[in-house]
Amino acid sequence: MATTFNDNYQVKSGSSDDVILSVTIGYAQIASTSVTVDGVQFTAGGKDEHGNIIQPDANGNYPDSFSIVIGQNKDLPSKTVLIVSTVERVQDNEDNTSVQISCSGGVSSKTFPLLTEKIMTKGETLIYDPEIQIN
Repeated sequence: MATTFNDNYQVKSGSSDDVILSVTIGYAQIASTSVTVDGVQFTAGGKDEHGNIIQPDANGNYPDSFSIVIGQNKDLPSKTVLIVSTVERVQDNEDNTSVQISCSGGVSSKTFPLLTEKIMTKGETLIYDPEIQIN
């Protein structure tokens, strides 16, 4: 089980196509997630898992599962994307939590390793903090 990874994502050189970051929170738990690109917090709107338009809260955090455009291919090489998800166990009979990260719009779509960990007590939280190097 793991709560972090450091991996790479390949973008298309010179392309104006958007790169989309998707974060999926598993096991019907809830989460609050911040996204930074080279240390600058991302605050643009996105879509939830049902396709509804969402905005980050006053602290710049996105709720639960979502997808956001993090930029155009041509603007992202050599940048670092840090995702910090605080997952809370809210289910009575489920102690598993997970965070699944994927990117699309670059050279190919990529689903990163599933991050999963148990939270033994309802109401407790756990921080997942994967990092993606864009090249």
